[in-house]
Formats: sequence, structure tokens, C-alpha cells
Amino acid sequence: MALSKRGAPTRNLVAFCEWAKANGMEIGEMPPYSVVHPVHVAGSWHYDTDGKYGQAADINVPGGGTHERAVLSHAVVVAESMGLDVTFALHGTVGSAASHKTHLHTGVGMWSNLGGGAFERRAGDIVTARLQTAVHLDAKERDNLWGAITDARIEAVRAAAILHGGRFPHGVAFTQVAVGTPDDGDWATHSRHAHDLTVAAIQRALGIDDDGVWGTITESRYQAARKQYHH
Repeated sequence: MALSKRGAPTRNLVAFCEWAKANGMEIGEMPPYSVVHPVHVAGSWHYDTDGKYGQAADINVPGGGTHERAVLSHAVVVAESMGLDVTFALHGTVGSAASHKTHLHTGVGMWSNLGGGAFERRAGDIVTARLQTAVHLDAKERDNLWGAITDARIEAVRAAAILHGGRFPHGVAFTQVAVGTPDDGDWATHSRHAHDLTVAAIQRALGIDDDGVWGTITESRYQAARKQYHH
């Protein structure tokens, strides 16, 4: 029995762990990445599982060092964007944050502590992470934060659609990277086909029918998502 109600689905925690792992962090106290040791308080999410996945993890920076705090501080932002609970001595050492100065705890619960005391987290959504996958950002970049790189990739796919005139504001080669084909600068049949597949992946990330055509429904849902998630 966990200490609090669930605040995020397991897929959000897994997406965060995959991002952390790709960025050189270590995932501890969470199957299947590592074993769970009997050192956590009774009722901890560390002891719960959903299929093969644990429900909480401890994130460490190998070797520690002067960059450790900066890495974990950024990881807090990513975890929070996915609606995960976070415990880390970011702003102080009140309560459980006192024992989380050199590692970050995150899980699917509803309560976080960044050093000033516990506060309730809202459920998160990994829409941006799914969009980042759709436009072929690598694992290090799929952080669920819609910034300049994500924006440029999606806009390149959008502009290349017939609805928007088949334009290439960042160049053909850049658009080819966004749709996952060799960036040879030739917008030939293979690139156009990959574009349609990428549009379909974007549509699935946005929760609409994946017909591969950037039409008015896709445009409306994209604009709404950008307004909600873009930083």
C-alpha cells in the first residue's frame, strides 16, 4: 500500500527514467533497472510494481562532482513536467529532503518535497515527449519540454504539409531529419512518404485519427497543444 494516491501513470515514470538514463544518470531502487532494497519507509512507492516496472526510482549522477546538483536540478524540472512526485533538497532540507541532497527521488505519487516541505503534485501528461519521438529527437532530447528544438522540428513537418504550401522554412535537409530520412536535400518520394508517416505519429501523440494528412483537425489540435505545452 503506497503512502499516497497515484498522481501519474507508470508510462510517465518510465519515460522519465529512459530520458535520465540516456543523459548518463543512474536509475536505482526500481525494477527492471535495479533491485529495491529494504531501506525505504513502509508504504513507499518503491515497493509497488505495475507489471515489470517499479513505481518509484532514485536518480543518481555517477561520480557526483560539481555538476551533480545542476544535473539533478534540471532532472527535477523534467520529472515535474511529467507529473511525477519529486523529493530533492533543491530549496532547503525540510523533512524528507534532508536525506535527498545527493540523489533525487521520483515516483508516481502525489506529494513532492523540494526542501520547503511537502506539497501536492498534479497529474502530468507526456504529450511533448511523444511529439519529440514523432519528429525523431534522440533519447537525450525527449525530455517533455517543448523548447526551440522541438518547436523547429514540428514546425518543419507542419510547413511541409500541403495545407501549408509544402514549404521548408529551415531547409529541406532539416525537414528530412525531422521525418527520419537521410538529409540529402532531395525532397523525393521517400521523403514525402516519411513525412506522411511522421504526421501520423504526431496525430497519435495528439490523440486524433492518424490518417497522415495535416488537415484542419490536426492544425487545430496542434495549435491547442502548442499553447498549452510550449515554453
